[in-house]
Amino acid sequence: MPDTRLKKLFVASLQDTLAADRRLAKAFPRLARAAAHKDVRKLCREGVEYTGERISRLERSLRLLDARPRASGSPAMVGLIEEAMDALHETDDDARDAAILSSVQKISHYGRSGYWTLCAYAEALGEPKVKAILVKSLKEKEEAIGEEMHMAESDIVPRLAREDKVRESRVRRAARPSRIGKRAGRPRRSRAA
Repeated sequence: MPDTRLKKLFVASLQDTLAADRRLAKAFPRLARAAAHKDVRKLCREGVEYTGERISRLERSLRLLDARPRASGSPAMVGLIEEAMDALHETDDDARDAAILSSVQKISHYGRSGYWTLCAYAEALGEPKVKAILVKSLKEKEEAIGEEMHMAESDIVPRLAREDKVRESRVRRAARPSRIGKRAGRPRRSRAA
């Protein structure tokens, strides 16, 4: 296949995605170590495995296109990973887990849109083998998003919200003036004759 503008864009996008997934593979272990909740740790550990498989698929796709499997820059992923690393500074376990989960969801949505675009390029260029390889990664991303959404909606975020409500009610109770030594109840109204 000749080096058309679309093929050059496709190869550059594959290399950008390869760089993004390589960065992500390095970030997931740190996120897993920082997570307090076992499900968040498991999600990050599985992320390492799935990301490694996607890296292999991207390298194979680049070789099928007669391109070198080298990674180029990925400024968007750098920003998303920096945001995820900021979550590690949360001192509260539940807040940290919610922040990690939120960052992982953003990364997954970014990845899904990238893989969707790569599949569209492969289709337009008439590269069915490359498209088939990339579709596997796209499906993995979509499954991961479903798991992350379920985890966030069913456990991590609701638990954090419940704990925040409990803390808030404790703070309100502590801030109330003491009624010790004061007459309980409503003040009496004077009766006008």
